[in-house]
Amino acid sequence: MASFNHLPANDRWALAFYISQLSYTDRQAQEGERLWRQTPEIRARFTSLQALSQVTPAELASQIGEGPASAVMAYLRRHPEAITQTAGGDLSVVRTRLAAAVEAYRAGRQQQAKDLALSAYLDGFEPVEPALRGRDAELLTRVEVAMGDFRAAISRGDPPAEIERRALEIDGLISEAEQALAPDSASFVSTFLSAFTILLREGLEALLIVV
Repeated sequence: MASFNHLPANDRWALAFYISQLSYTDRQAQEGERLWRQTPEIRARFTSLQALSQVTPAELASQIGEGPASAVMAYLRRHPEAITQTAGGDLSVVRTRLAAAVEAYRAGRQQQAKDLALSAYLDGFEPVEPALRGRDAELLTRVEVAMGDFRAAISRGDPPAEIERRALEIDGLISEAEQALAPDSASFVSTFLSAFTILLREGLEALLIVV
């Protein structure tokens, strides 16, 4: 079997979770969503996509029981974005780092402000990009551009009022992203398009190999 190392990390995650969800039924996924929402102890076991990928259904079953384990795995493999939302998917990291960046900039600590602004993107927003791309690609682009402009403004040494204005603009976009990432906002069309894109790309690659 050909390696998938040529694919971006986000695409490899998407492909892996798409394939793994086929082992479960819709009913199991629905029960898993209920358990995920109502059981903080279960949510605490999964702090990242890597944590999910390293836990087998058998290991989870030994901790919470076979039925609940299968249900939770069915839900998370269909909706891995639920983990990113729990681990900062409310995008609180973005808001916290942006506020800290503005405060540091006002105090004259420009380098610290730049580092915090970059962390707001890498640690707060980047983890939810795959999920947001499937829900609202245009909004994803707007957030990326706004956060890039924010970092550029800090590097240029723009007035503090301008830095604060840009931070408030990003905060509004983050609120839109939170609404787009809400589990209830997922649609059949967005799920289908995400899966279809991956399958189309893999199909074209296979055709090229055969040719």
